Amino acid sequence: MQHYGWRLPGDAEWEYFYRAGTQTLFPWGNELPDDSELDRMLTIQYPDRNQLNARSNLFGLAGLQVGERTNSSFEHTGEPADSDKDRACRGYSAGLWPWQSVGEWIGCVSAMRFPMADIPDGLMGARAVVDLD
Repeated sequence: MQHYGWRLPGDAEWEYFYRAGTQTLFPWGNELPDDSELDRMLTIQYPDRNQLNARSNLFGLAGLQVGERTNSSFEHTGEPADSDKDRACRGYSAGLWPWQSVGEWIGCVSAMRFPMADIPDGLMGARAVVDLD
């Protein structure tokens, strides 16, 4: 990423592009969809372009539930993380689906964070940020 002048987003940046200007509980509104709709939304696989577009937010960004690395430290210091295991992961609800117990849908809320050290196999996505100054 450094080669191209890109970087990982911080928590506030991730929250901004995830929510896409919404002020609801979830980016799609305040209601939790039924299981069949959640199954379509919280996938990590997109077999075709139409399916991908159907799951994008108001900014046109898709795959936000896959789980993405940020440059923010999981310990609430506000300092950049020293290593990958110290980075915060955001949007990991697709990794938890199908839910194993009541209440795990909370992973769909944009404020949900995990330490990278707790992610199975450490596998996650990353979204690059480019500064336009």
